[in-house]
Order: sequence, then C-alpha cells, then structure tokens
Amino acid sequence: MAEAAYVVASDNFDDPSYGFDGWDYQHAGTPDTGAMSVNQNGTMYATNDLSAGPITTDLYFSFTMTVGADTVLDPNMLVQFYFDSDPTNDPGSTMPWTFAPSVGLKSDQGGAGTSDFQARFAYSDQQYSSAEQATVGGTVGIIAKLSKSGGSAYDTLDLWVTDGTDTMPDFSSLGTPDATSFSAASTLESVATIGVFSVNLSGDDNFLLDNVVLATVPEPMTMALWGMGGIAGLAYSARRRKLANRNSETA
Repeated sequence: MAEAAYVVASDNFDDPSYGFDGWDYQHAGTPDTGAMSVNQNGTMYATNDLSAGPITTDLYFSFTMTVGADTVLDPNMLVQFYFDSDPTNDPGSTMPWTFAPSVGLKSDQGGAGTSDFQARFAYSDQQYSSAEQATVGGTVGIIAKLSKSGGSAYDTLDLWVTDGTDTMPDFSSLGTPDATSFSAASTLESVATIGVFSVNLSGDDNFLLDNVVLATVPEPMTMALWGMGGIAGLAYSARRRKLANRNSETA
C-alpha cells in the first residue's frame, strides 16, 4: 500500500500552473496545444524550477503522454521527465549519464525488446514496464515514485503505467510497481528542478505531455490526490474530454 501524498504542484497546460514557475523551453516556438508538445530533440527540451523550493522527501510524479497521429515509433526514441537538484545540469551532456533519474518513453527498450516505458537512474539501472505499450494516437498515464531507502540520497524509482483512458488512481492505492530502478551510487539528495529530454525524434514525430502532478510523501492527506474527487483527477478528466472533442471535430 502506497502512502498518502500531498499535491504541491500541478499543470494541465490550460490554466496558470499551480506550484510551477513556468516551463523554460530550449526550443523557441514550441506549439501550445493544451499540452507540452515535444517534437524536437533536446537534452534540456524544457525545464522547470519548483516554486516550492527543493524537495528532500519521497515524492510522486504523474503525467499523461499522447503519441501524435503522425509519429513514427522507431526503436530507441526517448521522451522522459528527469529530476535534479541543479537547474543548470544538462543530463545529456556526458555519456553515460551519471545523475538525473528519469521516467517515460524509451521505445522498444532501445531496440533490445518490446516494452516502451521505463524508470532509470542514469544508465546504471534501466527497468521497464510491460503493462502498456506506446501506440500512435494512444494515451498512457505514467506514475513514478522517487524515494530514499534509508540514506540521504534518492536511490529508488518506482514506475506504474496505465492505459490512460480512465481517471488515474490516487497515490495511496497504487499497489505493486510495474518496475523499480535502484542505484546505490546515487548522490541526489534534493529535487529543485524537473526537466524533459528528447532523443531520436525526426520528421513529424510529436508527443504531448499533460496533467503533470507532483506530490510529496509523507504529508497530511489534506489536498486532492489523483482520483475521482481530486483536482488532479478533474484536470485529467477535463483533458480527456478536450481530446475527445478535438478528435470528434476533426474526424
């Protein structure tokens, strides 16, 4: 059973963001579609410094990903959120990556398999979920828990992936993770910035990231979780309705 979580930031890209300072895009002119449109390559595609300040407790991070209708899903396409303590760090500046745990798409396990969604601490431990796969035009819900197993550094990253067609479950009832990445070498003690990186996109490839929610653990369960009655759940439902209306108008 997962713990209760306190929502400290959310963004559905329709209204002014709650708890975020605004996204700093590496690429000018990134389309505003009611979601973050990732359609170019960038090791720091977009970054966001948390207005709440550095987080040192366990945290949950949730978002939805929709694969654009003109996207060609080739192996080893990466679109992921990463977590760091320094907003100036570029997680793709050195290889192999030695910091910035991340979660999201790595199609076909980089060409080594069929699973598309992963949690990882750099290259030290890449773990995949087989619960859902990426499909053109499809939407998935991704939930991660970044935690400390006893020391001062974050060393565990859990992953859950859902079909994205129903309201997301609240953080307190997630059950066993689909995958867990662990790093005994991690030195990340706080999260002050959240970023997006993208690799191996080309042509008309486009991924829409939406319904971003950040929650800390442990905190009193006094704010809505990602559930039927919560602000995150309502944002998710509103986004699904908007997508459905848009699809019906263009059909």
